[in-house]
Amino acid sequence: MYKKRILRELMDKRIDLINYINEIDQRLLYYRKGSLFRKNNYFYIKYYEEGKVISKYIGKDLTTEQIDNINRELKNHKTLQKKKIDYLRELKEIEKLIRKYGRNL
Repeated sequence: MYKKRILRELMDKRIDLINYINEIDQRLLYYRKGSLFRKNNYFYIKYYEEGKVISKYIGKDLTTEQIDNINRELKNHKTLQKKKIDYLRELKEIEKLIRKYGRNL
């Protein structure tokens, strides 16, 4: 009886985590990734894609407001990425528990 309730709660938590991860994936599409750097008054965003370093030109002589906006965007991307990793770890643990409790029913 308790095992069935625990299993049901774990399944509900698993579904919630999958929904959170999908929501984060959708939000990550709208933020830039990488880090901002400056070279001779030209601004670039550097990031990795398929194992290669990509430098994307942003502009010349950006205002401090523009730089702050870009840095905020990059920080939001990093924060969401970390949250996604935490959710994936938790999902892995829950799936392990589901297998453990589901096997004994």
